[in-house]
Amino acid sequence: MKKKLIYDVRIRYQNADSEIPIEVDSAVQMFSLTDPRLSLVRQIQARGPQSLGDPDTMLDTIKAAGSDAFSGEQIGNAILFIVLSQSWQQYPLDLLVSTLLKQHASQPINWPEAVRQFDKDGLRVDNSQFARIFNALLPVAQEDNSLDLQMLWGGDWAHKNAQFSFCLLYTSPSPRDRG
Repeated sequence: MKKKLIYDVRIRYQNADSEIPIEVDSAVQMFSLTDPRLSLVRQIQARGPQSLGDPDTMLDTIKAAGSDAFSGEQIGNAILFIVLSQSWQQYPLDLLVSTLLKQHASQPINWPEAVRQFDKDGLRVDNSQFARIFNALLPVAQEDNSLDLQMLWGGDWAHKNAQFSFCLLYTSPSPRDRG
């Protein structure tokens, strides 16, 4: 059902000889985040924005997601879920990342693996989504030498269309200047 819907959306815009609007594309990308293995995304989605209301509630949500909730795969997909969500304003991404950073000593996070989760077929982000990701990960890169923010647009990506989206936005005005 999901694959057919995604296919139909792409065909509709292709037949109209127009690009899929970023809002529609973001909604379609949310289907890639419905994998049952993505327990952290599932916890955040089920509990809603209050699941990230404060650091203690965040840690409860993360721990409820299971033993691999601190993995790069889980964290990266949670970041994508928050950024692509229509209610992204209600999810404090910067607070989530700072809370995870504070837990780094007891729960090491593979931040490069988290960034590699953005390498998804068809993923496109707009200026504000890129800015939220960049600004949330900037303190991580300043504190954790394993994360080079250039991974957001450089390196070897499997899905060049996703990399192009990030690269294009990186070359736009500074993310700090965006919302």
